[in-house]
Amino acid sequence: MTWAYGVKDYQVLAAPAWFRSDRYDVNAKAHGAPDLAHLKLLLQALLADRFHLKLHKETRQPPIFTLNLGERGIRMERAQASTDGPQITGRSNSTHKELTGHSATMTGLIQTLSWNVDRPIVDKTGLKGNYDFKLEWSPVEDDPSGISLFTAIKEQLGLRFESAKGPVDVLLIDHAERVPTDN
Repeated sequence: MTWAYGVKDYQVLAAPAWFRSDRYDVNAKAHGAPDLAHLKLLLQALLADRFHLKLHKETRQPPIFTLNLGERGIRMERAQASTDGPQITGRSNSTHKELTGHSATMTGLIQTLSWNVDRPIVDKTGLKGNYDFKLEWSPVEDDPSGISLFTAIKEQLGLRFESAKGPVDVLLIDHAERVPTDN
């Protein structure tokens, strides 16, 4: 559902308890070669039809993070001209995560970081252009040998997160049936 509506888990509110725990296999076939936007609309229609999903959109003011310049300035290198375009690649295992940016924009960095935190991130750095960087942290909170994402951002990139409140579009689930209807 999050893919169909282009939202993250924290943007789905008022869902029944089973909504986050039950799993379903959905097999569907689209006619022709629809683009990504059309596939999302088709999946939304399927969810409404099979699960009787009814929802509405609202804008709320939940906690967010702002990404700001650190006190000692940025520690990322300005990217040289790149023919490959912006790239951010990642590697991870249960105790280590790593992001490497080549000619990456702040927008790309924030979109990638947003998969690792439980709230939206708003760019307040004012940085334009493209940057090269390497960011490493431990996703395990009680790992004494690793550092948190928040510390890594500060020490390795020269940026910092701040907590704030800000507008976020959310989906409120009005109704969903646990057992889908057949074709």
